[in-house]
Amino acid sequence: MKLITVVCFMWRTAGGRHNHLYEYDVQYVNKLRSMLRRHLSLPHELVCVTDIPEGLHPDIRVVPTPVAVKDWPGMLRRLVIFREDAAELFGKRILLMDLDVVILRDITPLVDRPEDFVTWEPRLYYALKGQYSRYNTGFLLMDAGARPQVWSEFNLERAQRELGSKHEGVVDEQSWVTHILGPDETVWPWDGEVRSVRAPPNPQAARIVFFNGPRAPGMVAMQAEYPWIEKNWR
Repeated sequence: MKLITVVCFMWRTAGGRHNHLYEYDVQYVNKLRSMLRRHLSLPHELVCVTDIPEGLHPDIRVVPTPVAVKDWPGMLRRLVIFREDAAELFGKRILLMDLDVVILRDITPLVDRPEDFVTWEPRLYYALKGQYSRYNTGFLLMDAGARPQVWSEFNLERAQRELGSKHEGVVDEQSWVTHILGPDETVWPWDGEVRSVRAPPNPQAARIVFFNGPRAPGMVAMQAEYPWIEKNWR
């Protein structure tokens, strides 16, 4: 059985627009490791792409931010997983995961599938309106080297020119992924077992919940609103 490399990214952005609400630090990565150990039965390892590894559990493999993307703004650096040589950096089968996540129960049925590329479609709105952010790369399963055009065709000036007007001048990696790949990729549907906390989530139906936007499972306000966070985010 092919080893799954779960890849997450951790960095700090000075002056980030949500810094006053939360900061993704080592506790998020370490808790992701614990949740995966409980809820993913397939052989896997967790890789954290970061330049601030202090405090990470020793089981977590650290990959320094590749030089090619070190100075790219925000989440664009995650496009590095689309490099043709991604298998050398990470592994042959990659599961990209955001840190703003709570795993509620076994995600093996979501991940144990044969397609070379599967991503998440978080909202019906995107499916109906054809928005550029239809694909949410916070949960993305792929064979290393699949869809290399996402990396090879990327140019920041081009992305800003073609996408910036649709996103108030801000270009993120999921907008670019959707722009390059088009609407026909395999997805976990918005109303399935992969949920956004905006949906609203249904803990009885969901296997995994992501906290899109100015929200994070570590926020006291979120934990007060959703008691299931404290039980599962550990």
